[in-house]
Amino acid sequence: MDDLTQLLRVISATEIVKKWNVTNDRLNAIVEKFRLPLYHICEKRVRPDDGKIIYFCTGSYFKFYYEGDYGYGEYILEDVCFNTDTVELFEFEHPEILWSPAYPDDDLEKKYGENIPADVIRRRLNMSPIQFIDLMNSGQGPVCSWEEGFREHQQKLYPDGDFFPLVSNCKSFAHYF
Repeated sequence: MDDLTQLLRVISATEIVKKWNVTNDRLNAIVEKFRLPLYHICEKRVRPDDGKIIYFCTGSYFKFYYEGDYGYGEYILEDVCFNTDTVELFEFEHPEILWSPAYPDDDLEKKYGENIPADVIRRRLNMSPIQFIDLMNSGQGPVCSWEEGFREHQQKLYPDGDFFPLVSNCKSFAHYF
């Protein structure tokens, strides 16, 4: 274990991609430019003095593994982690990395077109299923392409109360009509 680096706190590269809202390519560019060390966890052990988990890692390389032909592959982030102290220092020195993108919906429109699944929207809003249902019942949530027809149907069936079923996408409303 002499050749392994001991780390007290680590964060996975996939969590960093979500936290910083960057692509795998962009994360790799940041790692290369700012020489952020990457690690692979070999094993975890409990330190007997205080009961804290210590991660024994190989690493200190500054680029993700790239799989596939140039331009057609993907950077491999699984099983790669950062030292949390390094990430916190980088975020302190570059706070703009945590800023929200100006147009986050562009990615969704490219992927799904106009019919974005409700569950994707719910996750984008960081809501639990019941929170999303409450938002939709309040009339303040995202508008679905089936919304007008659903509201007419809702008025006929439930004139005294709100009802918005949890479905994975707006097309699922078709069986209600």
